[in-house]
Amino acid sequence: MNITGTVSTIGGGSPSSASFNISGHANQEVTVTLPADGAVNLTRATTTDVMNVATFSVSDASPLLNASGEATIFVGGTLTVPNTSIARGVYTGTYNVTFAYQ
Repeated sequence: MNITGTVSTIGGGSPSSASFNISGHANQEVTVTLPADGAVNLTRATTTDVMNVATFSVSDASPLLNASGEATIFVGGTLTVPNTSIARGVYTGTYNVTFAYQ
């Protein structure tokens, strides 16, 4: 995950891509569809502060399932932190990743 702006993690750790293990029929190609750029916001529960996930990226947009019918892909994004003062805390949001057989 790419981060723009001044960001520090809470409780240690570091940002990383989401990992998806997909399974199906052996040697089948799968198409991965990500959210539209700018379509996902992360919000803080106790304020109106918002950070936007500007873009998403995927390690392989058309993975081929192996002979066992499995593949692992990684989805990352670029987080836009506003230049204004926003509250420190935990920001949450959801996004959909769609996997479709070709």
